[in-house]
Amino acid sequence: MHILNSYQTISSIYRAELKEKGSSFIGIIFPVTDESNFKVKLVEIKKEYPDAAHHCWAFIAGQQMELQKSSDDREPSNSAGKPILRQLLSSKITNCAIVVVRYFGGKLLGVPGLIQAYGNAAALVIKSAEIVTIEVYKRFTVTGNFPDDNDLHKWYKQFACKLISHHYNQNVFISIFEVKASNAERLRTLILDKRCFELEESIN
Repeated sequence: MHILNSYQTISSIYRAELKEKGSSFIGIIFPVTDESNFKVKLVEIKKEYPDAAHHCWAFIAGQQMELQKSSDDREPSNSAGKPILRQLLSSKITNCAIVVVRYFGGKLLGVPGLIQAYGNAAALVIKSAEIVTIEVYKRFTVTGNFPDDNDLHKWYKQFACKLISHHYNQNVFISIFEVKASNAERLRTLILDKRCFELEESIN
């Protein structure tokens, strides 16, 4: 899987309201980490708006938007959840969810009207949110013999690494640090080319 250097998300909760033919559509956007995290927040929103006609939603999670789900919550099929999801996708933000709470105003909007209303409510709340960029880092754990770690310290500065820990056990050192994904492959090559280090890596 291709490793991204960064992704965009939001760091707080935002709300925006849209009126359409008497109905009120309240868009709520908030950060999520995974599906279980989203479900907890959805329960809270339903308790906050218990008398609403519908709580339609969509969420995207994963640095590469690999998890995408939506719900029409008893509105006609594909008239609410999918329009909300399309707005999230077009904004290119991830690890976030939108719930659009609808209070029915007495006039039927029809499927085209619902698609437009839910999509517009989602677009409105996205516009109100502050979008932040999150850098993607790779974490390396390197083991070797002292004093071979001199090269590592040089590379820490060269690649602006974040040193997590560096300690010694007799003549052996264990070093844990993070580096931006854009620099990870080059640094990995330098470490392995030395042939005196053991390397483990993970995405953080």
